[in-house]
Amino acid sequence: MPPNPPAALPFATFRGAAALRALRTILVALVALATAVVLVAPADAATRRLTARDGHTSTRAIGTIGNGTARAAFVVPGKRASTVTLGLELRRKGDGDRYRVRATVARSGAVRVAVIRYRGSTPTVLSQRKLGLKVKAGQTVWVEGAVSGSKPVTVRVRAWRSGQHTPGWQRAVRDSSAHRVTGSGRVRVVVRLSAAPGAKKVTVRYRDARISPAKKPAKKPATQKGPKPSASTTGVPRGTKLKVHNGNIVVTRAGTRLDRLDIRGFVVVKAPNVTISRSIVRGGSGAKTAQGLVTSYGPKNLLITDTELRPAHPSVYVDGIKGWNFTARRVHVTGNVDSVKIQGDNVTVADSLLENTTWYAHDPYQGGGPTHNDNIQILKGKNLTITANTIRGAQNFAVLGAANQGNVPNLVVNRNWLDGGHCTVKLQFHGSYKIKATVTDNKFGPHRAVAHCPIQALPGVTLIARNNVSEQTGRPVQIWRKP
Repeated sequence: MPPNPPAALPFATFRGAAALRALRTILVALVALATAVVLVAPADAATRRLTARDGHTSTRAIGTIGNGTARAAFVVPGKRASTVTLGLELRRKGDGDRYRVRATVARSGAVRVAVIRYRGSTPTVLSQRKLGLKVKAGQTVWVEGAVSGSKPVTVRVRAWRSGQHTPGWQRAVRDSSAHRVTGSGRVRVVVRLSAAPGAKKVTVRYRDARISPAKKPAKKPATQKGPKPSASTTGVPRGTKLKVHNGNIVVTRAGTRLDRLDIRGFVVVKAPNVTISRSIVRGGSGAKTAQGLVTSYGPKNLLITDTELRPAHPSVYVDGIKGWNFTARRVHVTGNVDSVKIQGDNVTVADSLLENTTWYAHDPYQGGGPTHNDNIQILKGKNLTITANTIRGAQNFAVLGAANQGNVPNLVVNRNWLDGGHCTVKLQFHGSYKIKATVTDNKFGPHRAVAHCPIQALPGVTLIARNNVSEQTGRPVQIWRKP
């Protein structure tokens, strides 16, 4: 709310010095009101200009930054004999130490971005990249930089033509050197004209120069709340006595509970509200078609808990759990082609150990080629949650969100210990199907065929990913977005 205007003064009652004092009071109040209005006006809204001579730099201060971002929109100048640089200085100190993020526009219109550290007047290029971007005179180019931290300092840059979607950071640098620039410093808009025959000066218009300080991060939640699942915390609790059941079990009665059994056959669930607890399911011999040690194609509310699924007769046809509408808690699944194969809605896998799939050189479901072994393969389904598990030892992927039979609109993969595979987590889709996944607070081990690929999300996958780190170092892991 603006300040209240001063009350009207009865001038007719004042004489001489009193009148002058009254007038002074009014003027002070009016100046204060005008100042208040100016302070809230968007000072960066107007178009401004910087002129740089041949081989020189022109700058203008716009504020101060410690951690945060700064950006400005530059209009590409017309005819010129040399390259023009458009950018921002971050954390500039009194002695000239600072970072500069820039977009260099060649005479051809090609754009290159770079991150530079200055020690006084001496520049060191920390990183640069030529973009697949060309601009013309009169077009507007956005340049944005970000700076954060102290040990190390992270500096990022990106540039894009007005009207395009804002890209991801095109260069990011972690500066751990003794000359890194820490703390707060000035922010300046920068224009530079490179020295070249015939180059005299260039005037660049810019607008919307702004600084956005970083918000103070919320306290980071613990990645995992409980112990890492292992063979001692999953499967049949120690000391449980089991009754041997020879042969397959087909469950047709709602509410059936299979408890404390050593099942030497397969289990097929055809009724709702079934529970399998404190048991071992070993399967049988002679499987001729794909099946799970436990298979449930749709009956609601199957619960598998404190159970081990380990085939006594491993086969190219045998998975661990197949189907949908089930919850698996504290299960230990090992020695199958796929540990868990999800083919529909409403699945939760939690607090479990899924490990050591079995590879075969010839698989009839892969055209006679080798098996594609995944700890968890997701063909389709909504309401899918994979949380607080240890998942490792698959030849293909620890988690494969394939979406090749239907949409996968809300897959959640969080608080797991993940390792192994070609890539460890892969998210993809087939044809017109879509997949949206939230992958958060996971720890990744080092064992995978492609070292730089803990998470691969193909273009077109909608992915929310945060706080995924290396189990060994605690550092954030990378996301591979290429096919």
